[in-house]
Amino acid sequence: TLALGVICARVLGRHIYGELGMVLSTAAMFTAVGSSGLGITAAKHVAEYRSTDKRRVGEVVGVSLAISAGFGIAFACIQALLAPVLANHTLRTPALAIQLEAAALIVMFSSLNTAQIGVLQGFEAFRAIVRLNFARAAVTLALVAVGALSKGLSGAVYGYAVASFIVAALQQWAIRRTCRENEVSIRYSCPRQELISLFKFSLAVLVSAVALVPANWWAMAQLATRTGYGQVGLFTAMYQWQSAITFIAIAIGASSLPVLTSVLANGNIEEYRRQIRRVFMMTSVSAAMVALPIALMSGSIVRLYGKDFRAGTATLVIVCLFSFLNAAAAPVGTLLWSTGS
Repeated sequence: TLALGVICARVLGRHIYGELGMVLSTAAMFTAVGSSGLGITAAKHVAEYRSTDKRRVGEVVGVSLAISAGFGIAFACIQALLAPVLANHTLRTPALAIQLEAAALIVMFSSLNTAQIGVLQGFEAFRAIVRLNFARAAVTLALVAVGALSKGLSGAVYGYAVASFIVAALQQWAIRRTCRENEVSIRYSCPRQELISLFKFSLAVLVSAVALVPANWWAMAQLATRTGYGQVGLFTAMYQWQSAITFIAIAIGASSLPVLTSVLANGNIEEYRRQIRRVFMMTSVSAAMVALPIALMSGSIVRLYGKDFRAGTATLVIVCLFSFLNAAAAPVGTLLWSTGS
């Protein structure tokens, strides 16, 4: 992601890169709603029942994938329909309407991607997830870089869309293989009571996402309309370094959710507490070990993006600070989801 950010920033320039950041932020907002919290829901419930009730696991897998696919299509259509309104009135950039419509394809497949990864995490299929992440990185880097070089902003957006489709196909293949290995049959229907239980948990996750993602999008929209897309480009480039700082923390959280859920399901409270303490310590230390060197090398990092981005040094230092704080607090969410709170 960071390498791709540098390439796109240098190829597109700060202004157009800001437009790309705005388009991707819009797609991320609709994806957060379209995924309906089913990634965490699938991870939690698959981990909880995979050793005791394989039929129930098959129902959770099938229903999670089916609903996320349906919601992804629905919210992709909503984004496409709202694209002219968002471009003309909210963002005050009519030319972005076409790009926002194209980005609806990203919403469609990314919503499914979220549930798919949740299913694999529930099975603790971490080796498969690693391989899929390498594949995602290679495919996205190639398609988006080629798209940006050949067609500019439109090429980059379509590159992201095609990459998300390829990733969805690869992850679906990995899920089917993992289910076979665990002797689980995927079922696309389940009892009403189970469906209600899944819905209640997903709704809580969805509300937590909806509380934050639109706020981030609105802040970027205000930045675009008040100061221009050059500032959005600068912010987007520096903000991407949050992923480097929180990468290990997110990985720990994703892998610890099914483990903690499984430990709690077995009634081992003392082991659960030990694991939670380890997670808090590991996320904080790992984030600090990455954030500090990035802050110290912020000047050199900014120069990678080209002369248009030289004003981003202070922004990157601030990103390092709040990224560390986010990473240190991230296990709170893992604790809440694992206990069903």
